[in-house]
Amino acid sequence: MSAGNDAAEVTVLFVDDSETDRTRVGGLLQGERPNWNLITRKSATAGLELLRKHPVSVVVTDLFMPGMTGEEFLLEIRELFPSIPVILVTSQGSDQIATRSLELGAVNYLPKRRVVKDLVKAIDEVLRSAQEAKMAQTVLAHLQQSRTIFRIAMSLEQIRSLLLLIRERLQVLPCLSDEDVRHVTDAVREALINAYFHGNLGVNSRPLELSRDEYQQLGKTRREDAHLANRTILVEITQNSEMIRFCVTDSGNGFDTGIVSELTGSPSAEFSNGNGFRIMQQHMDAIEFNSSGSSIALVRHLRPAGAT
Repeated sequence: MSAGNDAAEVTVLFVDDSETDRTRVGGLLQGERPNWNLITRKSATAGLELLRKHPVSVVVTDLFMPGMTGEEFLLEIRELFPSIPVILVTSQGSDQIATRSLELGAVNYLPKRRVVKDLVKAIDEVLRSAQEAKMAQTVLAHLQQSRTIFRIAMSLEQIRSLLLLIRERLQVLPCLSDEDVRHVTDAVREALINAYFHGNLGVNSRPLELSRDEYQQLGKTRREDAHLANRTILVEITQNSEMIRFCVTDSGNGFDTGIVSELTGSPSAEFSNGNGFRIMQQHMDAIEFNSSGSSIALVRHLRPAGAT
């Protein structure tokens, strides 16, 4: 989206407790996208109050703030306003934070050192994706059969981009609510994260052995191994009028799928190991593994609106 195509109705909410950063972003957007309507708030609580009263196109929020954090703010937005995309910004860039932003459902993540260079571009991409999804809605709503295959590198950014594309594709399906779209996207995200860390990087010698923080830190070390870093993730999406199926296959050695029989019930903050699979179980209609455990298929039935 070029500056010449900026739409007057674009509204950006920027939330940051730093007055300096609010002023900086205000000057940046005013200079590069003068037709955008920028609203700033100094706390996540004030940001939520604004969202309850005013429609916005995209939210950009600091991650570390006093009171309600950016992470808590994002979770509230995903619960109350699931169709609003959120970009996280933080001064403390790390692999763990990048992965966490992906897990939380942020459409992008920017270290503050890259805000001046990349923020406008990141917002442009979000707006362009929303516009393209809207244009495709009429056609894709009548889709009868499709099969799409992606092979992505060991890159959290590629995973994030693929999830954004999947979310857009789900949003055009009339039988899925905003909440349904969020749930299916969450399930596919967990399959991709598992393929990245557990499959290709082999961070758990035994399933469920390490916590997320532990295996993410170990993954940072494992990526230095060229053999592991060059592995890929194969994603096949099959759709017809009755269902959509996501098959995620890693290049690792697989695992004993019998362990998943222990993972029952809802995701738990207290016992977080295995929450990724619990999320998949909770939001998909069927889960299938290949014989080695290196491939997982997630199936969601597409029911007409109002059907049970």
